[in-house]
Amino acid sequence: MVKFMILFFKPANPARFEERYNNFLALVERMPSIQRRQAIHILGSPLGETPINRILEVYFEDYPALEASL
Repeated sequence: MVKFMILFFKPANPARFEERYNNFLALVERMPSIQRRQAIHILGSPLGETPINRILEVYFEDYPALEASL
């Protein structure tokens, strides 16, 4: 299994980001050959605030399936 990760940094305009992020997730759902996907919302870390806002992990059977999907 191959995992493709996308990191999203904290936006300047959170409301606009949420709208665009939801549109992006709709596009990801239409990608072929996805085995699993996981959307993660980062609230913080043990060291305090983090510059990362969200992480999207998309899993594929193998690397050729990932390449074909992209």
